[in-house]
Amino acid sequence: MRRVWITDRPYPADAATIAAATAAGATEIVHGVPASLAALGVDTLGLHEIPEPEPQPQSLDPAGALATLLVVAGVLDITDAANAVGRKPEDLVAEAQAWSAGAGRNKRG
Repeated sequence: MRRVWITDRPYPADAATIAAATAAGATEIVHGVPASLAALGVDTLGLHEIPEPEPQPQSLDPAGALATLLVVAGVLDITDAANAVGRKPEDLVAEAQAWSAGAGRNKRG
């Protein structure tokens, strides 16, 4: 979770802005939000908690992807396949999960 202090004061932050952000527990300061933009939302200025997006699974190299495919197809044992390509079994499981997640996004209704 990012804890961001949003201020309409320009960069660099003055001592009062830094003190307010620190007291609120902010770890970042966003400077210079125009007052006209700040007025568009309720409580635009001040502390905001922004959730970090979940990292997307990264695909393995071609050899790792092939090893995963062979495990999914039942041709190889996961430990043997992982050892053959210098990976951990967890890497092959993560690859299969990434495929599953991708397949769910690509379905047409």
